Amino acid sequence: MPHPNWAQVGLATRVVVVDETGRVYDRTGVGVEVHIQDDGLTLKVFVTPMPEEQAKVARLAQLQNFVEDIETYKNQLKGQS
Repeated sequence: MPHPNWAQVGLATRVVVVDETGRVYDRTGVGVEVHIQDDGLTLKVFVTPMPEEQAKVARLAQLQNFVEDIETYKNQLKGQS
């Protein structure tokens, strides 16, 4: 299971919970706060409505990070050839 980039969790504007039956919870335009509790045995996710303007700013930050990740990946590929 991949480890999340915890620095980006606060930028998330969508929460999806998936179990063996598929998506059981899916919300967009929300704020996300994650807590690890009980000596690492419990992952608690707090989901709150996000004002429209704040959701737009958070989405823009996500897109900027995505573009930076693509550029980093492209540079890594160039170094391999």
